[in-house]
Amino acid sequence: MSAPRVTPRRAARPPLAAFCGGAPVLGATYRPTHAQVLPLGAWGSNAALSLCSAAGRRRAGQVVPVRSSRSLVPSTTPRAPPTKTTPTAAIQRPERYSSSDWARNLVSLPSSVVLRRISSHVAFNVVTATIVVIAHSYTADMKIWHLSPLPHVLLGTALGLLLSYRTSAAYDRFWEARKVLGGMVNETRNIMRMAVTGLRPAAADAVCRLTIAWTFATMHHLQGTDSEEGVVEYLTPEQMITVKGVTNRPMAVAMLLATAVADGFTEKEDALVNARAGVGAGATTANLLAERQEMEKLVTLLVDYLGMCERIVLTPIPLNYSRHTSRFLSLWTASLTVVLVELQGPFLILDMLFIAWALFGLEEVGHMIEDPLQLTKSSLPFINVCNTIRRDLEQQGLAVLAHRAAKAGVEGAAGPVVSAPQPVKEPAKVV
Repeated sequence: MSAPRVTPRRAARPPLAAFCGGAPVLGATYRPTHAQVLPLGAWGSNAALSLCSAAGRRRAGQVVPVRSSRSLVPSTTPRAPPTKTTPTAAIQRPERYSSSDWARNLVSLPSSVVLRRISSHVAFNVVTATIVVIAHSYTADMKIWHLSPLPHVLLGTALGLLLSYRTSAAYDRFWEARKVLGGMVNETRNIMRMAVTGLRPAAADAVCRLTIAWTFATMHHLQGTDSEEGVVEYLTPEQMITVKGVTNRPMAVAMLLATAVADGFTEKEDALVNARAGVGAGATTANLLAERQEMEKLVTLLVDYLGMCERIVLTPIPLNYSRHTSRFLSLWTASLTVVLVELQGPFLILDMLFIAWALFGLEEVGHMIEDPLQLTKSSLPFINVCNTIRRDLEQQGLAVLAHRAAKAGVEGAAGPVVSAPQPVKEPAKVV
């Protein structure tokens, strides 16, 4: 009987840690056409290549070996069950209309803000239709009840164009205001970023606080309120006296902000020149000048955004256009009752109820969004924009400066630093 055949065992392959550290792995198969790139050590300290995640293989760095049907190193430890984590969203999405809301919208029609605002228009047309129906029932043979509907058909096209243009012009103002508010958020973040990374802690702290104060001062200025909430918390008593002594408070805060930026760069330039004892002072001054000009451009953009918002608030849609559209619509709907009473009879009352609600509601929507910066339910959420700016500048600006000051063992810059956002109580909206 022959001796049993013994198959020689292959040499053990090196652990994955060698590959993750940059050393080649023997026996690994490479497929250059589909190779991806990973950073060194991106796979962590897993013991086998088969345990590497797909997400890790999608990052940039070293060439990724293609997994074979067998693991390079057998795993001797049981795999831990995956932990289920719930991500926290930084952006809270506002309410949006969905097609599934149609039933709820129909039920909530009596409590509609638009219907409440046009209730007098609708009531006038319903009363007019009721009078016409009663008069027609007693004088059905009069020629006035047999008028041709052709004039109303022709004028209806012109009326539709007027209402469409009115609503489109109002929405253009609404969207322009939204873009301006978005620009405010972007530029205030840029100011915070450049201040924290380019200025000394005390100067950066002053710049961040003045930027937050400018945001809230702009909101109060555009909404016509005399509130100091969100402003007095971030200004010194001397600065507050200066701001309260002028009519345009956000412009005064912008002037203080520009002064703080200039003083911060002047202080930094003097400190660097003195530290180098004049060696390389020219290059240092040129670099600081470029940074200062860039930051002053951001402050200039804030002033530009203030002017854009004031233009939207102070320039309404021409009153002649709005008044003519309103008169045209009122006379057209009122005279329509005479034309339709012969065909509809008593049902004319319901017809005019629907027609008046549809047309006057469309006109009212244009009026509601014409001034998107006012303090109403249909306006833009300016207070949310201010709270977003304050949260970002406190958490990523003032909090960073406080951490640096604590790490350096020195007292923080002017005033206490709030590391968590303190939401401003939203004023009661006026419908």
